[in-house]
Amino acid sequence: MPPEALPPPALALFEGLPDTTRAVLARCLVQQHFAPGQALVREGEAGDSLFFITQGRAEVCKRTEGAEAGQGAQGGPRSLVVNEMKAGEVLGDLSFLGGEPRSTTVVALEPTVTWCLARSTLLQQGEAGAAAAQALDARLAHVVAARLRRSTQGHADALAQRLAELQMRREFGRLFVATVAVVATAIVAALGVQALWPGLDPHSDLLNWGLLLAMALPMVVLVAQSGRPLAEFGLTWAGGRRAALEGLAWGVAGVAAIALVLHFRAPSGGGWMWQASLWAYPLHVVLQEFVSRGVIQGSLQRFLDDRRGLVSVLLAALLFGLAHMVYGLAAVVVTFVSGIGFGAMYLRHGNLVGVCVLHAVLGLAAFSAGLI
Repeated sequence: MPPEALPPPALALFEGLPDTTRAVLARCLVQQHFAPGQALVREGEAGDSLFFITQGRAEVCKRTEGAEAGQGAQGGPRSLVVNEMKAGEVLGDLSFLGGEPRSTTVVALEPTVTWCLARSTLLQQGEAGAAAAQALDARLAHVVAARLRRSTQGHADALAQRLAELQMRREFGRLFVATVAVVATAIVAALGVQALWPGLDPHSDLLNWGLLLAMALPMVVLVAQSGRPLAEFGLTWAGGRRAALEGLAWGVAGVAAIALVLHFRAPSGGGWMWQASLWAYPLHVVLQEFVSRGVIQGSLQRFLDDRRGLVSVLLAALLFGLAHMVYGLAAVVVTFVSGIGFGAMYLRHGNLVGVCVLHAVLGLAAFSAGLI
């Protein structure tokens, strides 16, 4: 092969070398073709060849031992894919430099073409071949050193990120445990009040606000002590406009459904607009959503590493539904079912704006229809 016809990966590696050296290297290159599934090199095998990939793709696999990696189909060691190589890349540099056994297995994913340069073939060219091998060694040493630096930095960055994730999960785990304790204490206290005061209306402002504040105030303290950004608890306006419009749209749809089912049944209390307790309802909604979605659901999702968030939505809805047991089984069921919808909206937008709008619209509609 004339030096000017060298494959692109080799051209980059041989750039700046004397023409005589390039000519020797070019004479020793041999083109090889690999079918999909065929190994270019196998881990543990001896070899001294350098491969310049000019076409196709190949995956790099590493044998792993032990129970953590599992066993292969025949009970032997299992291979894990650790990288993928494509046209323009070079493999086999460590074996070419030191004659070490192959450290990985490289398997073609599609028809793959390489140009192979064997050190033994190069050394058969006499002094010119030995000089070319020495010059190539210097180039490869720089390539390997640069790759090791990138790999070391990459591992360090990945480790730092993993440690940060673990620290965050621990923090949110502690927060979730404390949250469960707060909710349980508030429920027990509310049930105790009902037992000591049998004539107390379970829907009275005293019980409603007392139960909510018994949960919300300790959680405000817990969130403040956590040192985490408030945005992680949904207290952000980022994406708020879109979330508010979507919450309003779903709320209007819900109101229409209520009106259709109940045929505009008159409110039981003579009209919610004149009930003083309802003027504070928006604040009540914000506190409920802060507790249920911002703290409980958010903490669960991070603690469980729930990437999709579906488990966190269900568990948060269930836990907050159980917090309504003082109002009866129907309240628990309604809170759980509606909580799934609210949780899905919070999961979609990551802020409390839309879910508060939706909750407030549906809640006020339910009051006006005499449902609650």
